[in-house]
Amino acid sequence: MRRGQPRHLPPPLPLTEREHAVARLIAKGKRTRDIADVLGVSLSTVDTHRANLGRKLRTNTPAQLLIALLKEGLVKIPGLKGGGA
Repeated sequence: MRRGQPRHLPPPLPLTEREHAVARLIAKGKRTRDIADVLGVSLSTVDTHRANLGRKLRTNTPAQLLIALLKEGLVKIPGLKGGGA
């Protein structure tokens, strides 16, 4: 592959229902503790879901994760162009 050319990666792995729930809460700006409270799970469980989301969407940072979630249409942010509730 030549430098500067986009890499063609396979589509992301499918997300579980719980990963979708965590993704929606991340998009709403919720912190790990808030997500754990809302879902009734431990902080380490939320961390595991965040790590799985990052792995499945091939991201390394929270910002990259949010961008990937938006690009894949997995979450929408109200007020953004094309965003909905």
